[in-house]
Amino acid sequence: MAPLEIRHRSVRPISAKHAQASRFLQQSLASEGSRPRLPWSFHIEPLIRDPSPTAPILEALKADSSRYVRKSVANHLNDITKDNPGWALDRIRGWPRENPHVQWIARHALRSLVKAGNEDALALVGATDGAAVRIDDFAISPRKISIGEVVTLSFRAISEGDARQTIVLDYAILYVRKNDRTSRKVFKLKTLSLDGREHVRLSHRQRIENLSVRALYPGRHDIELLANGRVVGRGSFELEP
Repeated sequence: MAPLEIRHRSVRPISAKHAQASRFLQQSLASEGSRPRLPWSFHIEPLIRDPSPTAPILEALKADSSRYVRKSVANHLNDITKDNPGWALDRIRGWPRENPHVQWIARHALRSLVKAGNEDALALVGATDGAAVRIDDFAISPRKISIGEVVTLSFRAISEGDARQTIVLDYAILYVRKNDRTSRKVFKLKTLSLDGREHVRLSHRQRIENLSVRALYPGRHDIELLANGRVVGRGSFELEP
């Protein structure tokens, strides 16, 4: 029997049992062991195609009091959004999101869809549909850096609506790659609730360094500021050799 088949056949009954356990390590094992795209193990192709067998596990743990368990459930659902976003959205949409534990899972589970500007995901995390927001004084400093140094993003976010709005702010860096290509990576920034015509000034520091999954190359790196998935500001910095 192939390893993929062994994991698919063995995890489901074990996980279903552990999901009813009281100890958080067993509960997290239930969720982690059945993740379709577990980073430190092989992917479970049958669950990538159809995640429904894991529904009882996710249901049992959707409001768990342990942050450790909730993080695993959120990561599990985030895996599912990569192949079956509609299934994950429907699942979360049916949960009692007034529960703070469920809210926490929803925010973290939908992070990839929110970064991509998925309107259904944004609605589920409470973002205002069609939010009217303007960005002024968007600045990136310093404009020239070396690998390992920090750039600071600063700007003023202005609500142009009359009613209170919830705005999810993210930013994307277009990393320079080989052969003049770029690789876009979106980072979480902040979720704001602004009253009508209210404004707030924000700043954020980002270290620019080599990672095992991302090698840096010199050149102009563009940065996009996103509000509810929509680009509302642009700037750049120069990474020196």
